[in-house]
Amino acid sequence: MLAKKKLAWLVLAVFAGLAGLAAGLVQWQGVALAQTPSASTPVGPVIRVKTIRPRTGSDLEVGVEQPADVAPYYRVELQSQVAGTLKFLEKDIGDKVAAGERLAEIEPVEGAGDGKAKGVVTAPFDGVIARRSADPGTFVANPAIVSGVSPLLVVERTDIVTISMRVPEAYVAQVGKDTEAELRLDAMPGKVLRFKPTRLAPSLDPADRTLVLEVDLYNGTAEEHRQFLERAKLSRNAALKGRTLPEFPKGLEVGAAARLLPGMYGKMR
Repeated sequence: MLAKKKLAWLVLAVFAGLAGLAAGLVQWQGVALAQTPSASTPVGPVIRVKTIRPRTGSDLEVGVEQPADVAPYYRVELQSQVAGTLKFLEKDIGDKVAAGERLAEIEPVEGAGDGKAKGVVTAPFDGVIARRSADPGTFVANPAIVSGVSPLLVVERTDIVTISMRVPEAYVAQVGKDTEAELRLDAMPGKVLRFKPTRLAPSLDPADRTLVLEVDLYNGTAEEHRQFLERAKLSRNAALKGRTLPEFPKGLEVGAAARLLPGMYGKMR
């Protein structure tokens, strides 16, 4: 009798073990099925990560490209110092003028001045007439009394032009007088002019946190530039800003002139 009871308990233990094993197997298969992607489940791309060593050294170049525009080297708006009738004005747009040349003469109205000397307008520098707004016989108001009076003439010096750009604060430390710069103008597709900066502002503009960079370029041929340097040497560069000579840009064909016009727009790098 005792042997039969032991056998019954043994059979029950075996069945219980088999039942537990079967339950564990079913649970494992369910997890495996849940983790295994089906054929209809999209599989993302394989992302490979590669560790590299960043490049450093003095030959590493850092570039910044900003809008740049061309301006005349000098520009002045000439007005009368007295009110009166314009008696003399011969020069017109595009005409060249010499420093000290008489350009206009105004006959003052009675009591408007102490002599005709104040009614004479002369050219302050060698240049070209860029704008003319009056003809002989026109009554000219005194801009010191009447606001909004248009200038009689606008004179520009364009044998030298000044190109300017604004350098963002993040790149200021990489910019200096020896920095190589490139200019690409919309009006000169395919051409790249190369030069070095002429001057840098001593501080950032607080309005936009940029540094003004300017370049003075000779606006002629290489031979004309050579002759210009000889003349400038005789005067000790007296007619130049800071007595600094303008640079002749690299990137032009032999014998070609820059011919940059004030108002041209492009990008400097």
